[in-house]
Amino acid sequence: MYLIDREIISRLDAINFECSRPFDISTQIQPCSVDLNLDSIFWEPRSNIKSIDLRKSRLLELDSRNYWRSINLKDNECIDIKPGKFLLGRTYEKFSIPHDCAGKLEGKSSMSRFGLAVQIGSDFINPGWRGHMPIQLVNHSKTTIKIFPYIPICQLMFIKLSDVPDRLYGVEELQSKYKDDDGGPSHWWRDKRIKSMQKVFSDLDITFDIQENILSTLGVNEPDTIKKFEIFVKKLPNDDISNHDVILKKFAKHEDKLKLFEKIFKIGSPAIFTLLLSLSIPIALVDYPKFPNLNLFNISIWALNLIFLGLSIYTFLFYNSKDWFTSKKLNT
Repeated sequence: MYLIDREIISRLDAINFECSRPFDISTQIQPCSVDLNLDSIFWEPRSNIKSIDLRKSRLLELDSRNYWRSINLKDNECIDIKPGKFLLGRTYEKFSIPHDCAGKLEGKSSMSRFGLAVQIGSDFINPGWRGHMPIQLVNHSKTTIKIFPYIPICQLMFIKLSDVPDRLYGVEELQSKYKDDDGGPSHWWRDKRIKSMQKVFSDLDITFDIQENILSTLGVNEPDTIKKFEIFVKKLPNDDISNHDVILKKFAKHEDKLKLFEKIFKIGSPAIFTLLLSLSIPIALVDYPKFPNLNLFNISIWALNLIFLGLSIYTFLFYNSKDWFTSKKLNT
């Protein structure tokens, strides 16, 4: 039995819609559902991932989010979903499912009429769950569809249960993976990655309070960031691991340097190739008609040309920018 509008309104405290823009009861609550909007955060499959082998469960558990590129749109920006393409988004509203209800998410008719499928299969929500619900977007039409943040994207329905379950979603014994769900790709990696980091802390005799402060800051980041932090903290002198602020600031500064190096690499490779090419052409013209004049200098210039040409091609076609835990990110 679905809850109707007045029953939903009476349970708003339990549902606890959380969003920076006010939840509008008059327009969002329908006869037996709630209209939810699309957030500005998306995850797009990385272009260099050609296949996902589900047999490699240990790798997927640790690094499943490496298959995705996160995108955060500004209010005036949009994202294209090309025909046949898949994009992962999430609901703008963060909410809870009351203890005596289950939830169900459905796409809006107006979206399906454009050929845009909202959801693929994970439309059921257990009682006790809280978070941003993932939105799986697939374009079944023959034209590109532009998606904007904060548009109405789906509808949430509440199914009344016969009683409150003995165990709600998120209790420790169930080991629920999507407590306080951010709506992003699989969290299979989270438990194992956090346990791995806790073992590092234990080996280094880092106090529990410091561990808790660091985990609360890093625990929601991508697996690459947590893995890099593990390696970084192992190299710190003992004097530097007595304060979580010191550890995080040092790690953020380290990430700042690596991000700067990445930027130099992405800009520098094509720039150096262009410079070398501009040197090579006059050399070739001077040597003509004896070209190629195979002296050591000429060979070196042409060899460097080939190297930086390869780096430039790699940068544009295959290199994916990494997620960096920068000082700016630490301070937000």
